[in-house]
Amino acid sequence: MEEVIAIDTNVLVTFLARRQEPGYRDVARTLSNEMIYIAPTVLLETEWVLRSVYKGERAAVVITLREIVGLPNFTTEGWIATAIEWALTGGVELADAMHLAGAGRADSFFTQDRDFIRRAQSRAAYPPFYAPPADDL
Repeated sequence: MEEVIAIDTNVLVTFLARRQEPGYRDVARTLSNEMIYIAPTVLLETEWVLRSVYKGERAAVVITLREIVGLPNFTTEGWIATAIEWALTGGVELADAMHLAGAGRADSFFTQDRDFIRRAQSRAAYPPFYAPPADDL
C-alpha cells in the first residue's frame, strides 16, 4: 500500500498563496509527488486563511479547494465534495456546508440559522433539519 501523507494548513496555504516563501519548492515537490490526505479541518482553516488574510473572494477560494481535492494524488473525506458543491451552487458558507454534509450519519441537523436552513433546503441537503417541539412554557 502506498504511503499517504497528511498535511497541515500551513503547507496547503504555502502551496496556494505563498509561492515566494523559501519552503515553497519543498511543499510543491511533496504535494506533486506524494499521496496527500487533507483533513476537513485543514480545508476549513485554509478557506478561512485565504479569505481573511489573503482577501480571496469566497467563490474563487472554494473553486480552488475543489480543484485541489480533485487532484488524483489528493484524498479527503467523501462528503467534502458534496459540501464544496453546496457552497458553490447553494450560496451556503463552506463551514455550514461542511457541518451539514459531515453529519450524514445523523437523522437530522439542528440549527437556529434560518438563512442556512432556507439555502440548504433549496439544494435538498441531507440530513434534514431538526424542528424542536414547540415550547409549552
